[in-house]
Amino acid sequence: DIPEGVASIGKDVFEGCTALTSITVDDGNENFTSIEGMLFNKKGTSLMVCPQGKKSIKLPQGITSIEEAAFRNCTGLRNISLPDGVKTIGSWAFKGCTGLTAIDLPKSLTSIGDEAFSRCTGLRKVIIPEGVTSLGDHAFYGCSGLTSINLSRKITSIGEGSFEGCSSLTSIEVASGNSTYSSIEGVLYDKEGTTLITCPQGLKSISIPEGVTSIDKGAFKNCKALTEIEIPEGVTTIGSEAFKNCIGLVEVTIPMGVTSIGKEVFSGCTSLKNISLPEGLASIGENAFWGCTGLTGIAIPEGVTSIGNGAFFNCSGLAAVSLPKSLISLGDWAFQNCRSLTVITFNSAATKISDASKDTLPASTKIVGYADSSAKKFASKYGRTFEAKPIEVIVNGTTLVFDQPPV
Repeated sequence: DIPEGVASIGKDVFEGCTALTSITVDDGNENFTSIEGMLFNKKGTSLMVCPQGKKSIKLPQGITSIEEAAFRNCTGLRNISLPDGVKTIGSWAFKGCTGLTAIDLPKSLTSIGDEAFSRCTGLRKVIIPEGVTSLGDHAFYGCSGLTSINLSRKITSIGEGSFEGCSSLTSIEVASGNSTYSSIEGVLYDKEGTTLITCPQGLKSISIPEGVTSIDKGAFKNCKALTEIEIPEGVTTIGSEAFKNCIGLVEVTIPMGVTSIGKEVFSGCTSLKNISLPEGLASIGENAFWGCTGLTGIAIPEGVTSIGNGAFFNCSGLAAVSLPKSLISLGDWAFQNCRSLTVITFNSAATKISDASKDTLPASTKIVGYADSSAKKFASKYGRTFEAKPIEVIVNGTTLVFDQPPV
């Protein structure tokens, strides 16, 4: 029983009280009240805490908000119908309600907070009502049982990672008339259909339509069932983490026009065996291919000027790499833990190799480069095997080969 004089209650006061089925409040308390064993503000308009031991609930009319973490970890709840009049669902409101299989959201609802339904693993289908304009970050994160979700016409903001970890999700549908988003074959795009925003993580294959120019940050992240994808000509931008942890992906061709492979784009794609990089590519970002253990070779085209920190970290299957003449900088730990890498060839004497760590290149890897080069200096500094690359000079159409730069 909460006594008369209590003026404030912390967010996690009842967290972990799994046997608690009722919270009562002294009638004289000016700040709180109890309805059906649940804690409300005095007016009864904001539901603050539902005891975690409750198996079923009946919510009264007059509620306008479900507060932060109100139902968090109420694992015994199976079905909930929110009464009309509820406008907001706070962050973490239903997080961890693993027994929840269905929820009826009212037409009055306008916003769903960060992680509001995170880890509700029993949810199967959600229909976002017409009035909702925003979904918070990770709103449905880890809802592994969710197979479909319907977004409202008025929704204009979808937070980062809203559907991440929804491993059974095969369809994201958008109501017609939405001014910000569209859906093509169950995949979420911007209104114009030029930016692919989110691919449902349960899809095994996808055809990206012509006209798409951009793949958004994390668009295919954790699409572990995806085994193949064809990126059409016309795509010029691939966001960071776009294909991160797509562990079933075997082969990818990056189209002409893409100039940068961003941070962690293919990180954790352990089955990736073949990747074709286009002419015109200028940079390979930080951790771009981190942990691509199935990758045995890669052709890095001329024009690439930078390879970021950890770009090929733990690509344990790589056997040999030739770096282009255009390469200006090679980042820290770029090839660390590439245990099968027997030889790496530097085709420019001026490529700057980060030597903040000796592990930028594996200790067992033979370094091939020019006698007077940064590659030679790195090898000497860390006691690595070095092989001098002959210098070719064309004079009057004849190719001359020198072991040392000609005087």
